[in-house]
Amino acid sequence: MASIRPLSTNLKLKAMSELNETSDRIQSDLVVLKDWLQKCGYINARTDDQFLIGFLRGSKFSIERTKEKLDNYYSSRFVAPEIYPKDKYCNPKILEVLKQGISIPLPETEHPVAPRVVIIRAGHYNPETTHITEIFQMAVMMYAIMLLEDDNFVVSGLVNIIDLKGLKASQMAQFTPKLIEKLIFVTQDALPVRQRAFHFLNLPPGLGTMLNMFKNLMNARNRHRFKESSLQIEVHGSNLEKLYKFVPKSILPKEYGGEAPCIDELMNVWEEKFKSYENYFKEDEQYGTDESKRPEGARQKTNEDAMMIGTFRQLSVD
Repeated sequence: MASIRPLSTNLKLKAMSELNETSDRIQSDLVVLKDWLQKCGYINARTDDQFLIGFLRGSKFSIERTKEKLDNYYSSRFVAPEIYPKDKYCNPKILEVLKQGISIPLPETEHPVAPRVVIIRAGHYNPETTHITEIFQMAVMMYAIMLLEDDNFVVSGLVNIIDLKGLKASQMAQFTPKLIEKLIFVTQDALPVRQRAFHFLNLPPGLGTMLNMFKNLMNARNRHRFKESSLQIEVHGSNLEKLYKFVPKSILPKEYGGEAPCIDELMNVWEEKFKSYENYFKEDEQYGTDESKRPEGARQKTNEDAMMIGTFRQLSVD
């Protein structure tokens, strides 16, 4: 019997209708995945049921897609070592970055089967003391916890509110072309979550360039969804009333005119959660890929011809 937290009735129905999940295939698909991981030879992965079910759900129970996601997830540590440094779980800078409230998962959802909403305050850090890679080190740990704990995140997907207030040129300069490529791989190709919407706030003048870059660097699957309007992209300026049409005030923190607790309170909860996962992240250090054993040869760390469109300066402004 699979050891998986039961979904709520509503989320179970959503998983059946949108993700092809059925109670009979959960056990059989988990057996297939564990057998593949044991035999593939180059991936050393977690095999606990709650972890693996997140990848099955994020891949709509396509076994081949799930294998690809797991491979990408663990090879991220080879492709982007600056996001997965050794012993990051005991680096005090991780908690320091977390407490700044740069990435803020909202504790409530609009309704029982709604996606999880995360606010990303892209300009809310000091680039002289913090590098964007340290922020992503924290973020991948946060999403690892959500993958295990948050059924709305796994089943219904993710809505991103990207607040660019205070964004500086010195922060943008940290996004080198090679780093952008790696971040796209880590967040888009490796993370088993459905991106549902992006809401941009406080887009500075001239930063249509950033939105251009965002659209251009979406992978083929998400570009297709964008054309079909199933992936929502909205630019609200500083108009919170417009945002409220998509994300209700009831779930937003006080800093965004909402009724939920303030950001400091939300991050205090996450600080305790990170501390409770210390042993989990310590154990997680052992997992990854041995690229010398990959049958088709070691994965490339960068692939500029396939992915990179250009630097910020080369992209045209809308």
